Amino acid sequence: MASERNRDEEHREAFEEVIGISQSCKDEINMIKNNDSDLEEFSLENVYAAPGDVDYFSDLAWELLGRYIADNHHLYRIDLSFLHSHLTDENMTHLFKKLTRSRSLKKMDLLCNEFGLSGIQSMVPLLKNAQSLTKLDIGGNDNINNECFRILLGGNDNINSECFRLIVEALHGGSIEQVHFGDCNIDDIMALEYCTLPNLRFLDLDSNNIQSIPSLEKYTNLEQLWLMGNNIGKEGCRSIAKLLQNESLGLRHLYLDSNDIGDEEAEILANALKHNTKLADLSLGNNKIKEKGCRAFLKLLNDVSSIERTYNSKHTLTILRLPYLTDSKFTEMTERIASAIKTNAENRENSDAGRAKVIKTQLNSNTRKEFSLLQGIDYAYSSLFTEIDSVLLPDVLALKGETFGQNELYRMLVATAPDLASVVNRKGVLEQKMAENTARIVAVYAEYMRQTAALTHENLQMNEELA
Repeated sequence: MASERNRDEEHREAFEEVIGISQSCKDEINMIKNNDSDLEEFSLENVYAAPGDVDYFSDLAWELLGRYIADNHHLYRIDLSFLHSHLTDENMTHLFKKLTRSRSLKKMDLLCNEFGLSGIQSMVPLLKNAQSLTKLDIGGNDNINNECFRILLGGNDNINSECFRLIVEALHGGSIEQVHFGDCNIDDIMALEYCTLPNLRFLDLDSNNIQSIPSLEKYTNLEQLWLMGNNIGKEGCRSIAKLLQNESLGLRHLYLDSNDIGDEEAEILANALKHNTKLADLSLGNNKIKEKGCRAFLKLLNDVSSIERTYNSKHTLTILRLPYLTDSKFTEMTERIASAIKTNAENRENSDAGRAKVIKTQLNSNTRKEFSLLQGIDYAYSSLFTEIDSVLLPDVLALKGETFGQNELYRMLVATAPDLASVVNRKGVLEQKMAENTARIVAVYAEYMRQTAALTHENLQMNEELA
């Protein structure tokens, strides 16, 4: 009973008797304390009606809040974002002193605060024991650096044994699915090679100083990788290219905006995507990609050097964001790229993108000429038809006339006349004509015999009448 009284007294001292804490905040903390099933999400950012309520949180208040969350079986999300100077290393230490376990917690948002290494270390026991945790967002904390990153995700010899042990126990083999490290001071993420997060689907590393990308071959469930606003250069793009060429990975969304990526890096990425069937969304905005890099993506999406290459171009990429430039040739390229992307998106379900591109670009003489010029390919109208089996030419002619009208049909007829002639089986035509003529002769002879017989019969009758 004394222990219960002490706890009640602590609660009153930390919350109920503090005038500065709003009643709505007190009510929700009571619901957490009492394991009320009606409360599943708790947010200090949104709960308070009056600004500055968090100023009245004492060390005891933070510690009790952590204990209440740990004992709660219904709370699945806590949001302590944008508290800035109110959530520091010291506050984190008190909050996670008792919050070392959780049966229900799945999402934890702690972005834009001011904790660093000590705060991260205080959180590790919870990460180790909260096996239901799927999302962790600690972006926007300027005090988080490479060492903090290693402590959360793994380690190498630069980390002492205790830190490495804490990391392995914290997240190794766990259920974490989303990790957000945007806008921190991270320039080294090689720790990703030294841990295994088998369920990780979403990794946000935007707005850091990252240059090198580690091998992510163990992250087979990773679907989204955010690397905008870093310093990824040629070597980083080569590492990403290896990632894109690994068909065992399921990466579908890749964001590389604002990374000083130029034409050479763009070509590296475009070449890596030739046989990739998973990536659907690639963002390269606000980079230094010019005509050469743009041409690489145009050829990737619709290579008009032959019908076969057009048909086998990249059809699974349905979103591509490139830098905006006002140069007319660049604009024309981006328009053609946008058209190819649209064709991919429209035919995503029925896998007819290749056929649609062949019809749109190969069978239309003007479009094919424009694509050839943009891709640096020698253009000759008649060269197209050497690729088409002569037996198929009549069907292709019909399709061309139906799709692009009589003008295009006439141009193709003129160009393919010799090929169409070669389709004809001359011996067969002669034999068929002879058979038709023979049948006609037989029919004429039969008619002659019929009419002769009728005339003979008529003459006999007349002779009989005269007699």
